[in-house]
Amino acid sequence: MWFEDRFAELADRIISSLYCDVLFIDSPENKEIVNNVISRMTQQPLNTVGIFTMKETFYLISKCDVYVSNDTGPMHIAAAQGCRTIGLFGPNTPVLWAPYGEGNISIYKTKIQLAKGIFLKGNRKEYMGPITVDDVFDAVKTCLS
Repeated sequence: MWFEDRFAELADRIISSLYCDVLFIDSPENKEIVNNVISRMTQQPLNTVGIFTMKETFYLISKCDVYVSNDTGPMHIAAAQGCRTIGLFGPNTPVLWAPYGEGNISIYKTKIQLAKGIFLKGNRKEYMGPITVDDVFDAVKTCLS
């Protein structure tokens, strides 16, 4: 998982620089994490965590211009719905797990080497740390252009 402070900074930049609405879409199980991200923000996003059914969530995602996500099932749902998708990858490589479809972007910058597909012991900082807010913000701008 990418860092909460970086998601907050990214969302603030999208709202203030690109004049876009930012929605947080997630399951109730991740409500605390999303609330942590939102508490770090200076701009006001829309928090839809746990509000919609799965079918409604799929529809909501299909109406988004860009979907930024860790390497998760909802990332693949967004890609399948035709939403421009940016996947953030740490231990898993986008070679196998990238969001499917033309125009989607995978960001993978880990320095940890894999041996025979086995993840070496590492922490979130080693896997996700190299991905900067600028990396993701530039990808969002690319998707919106």
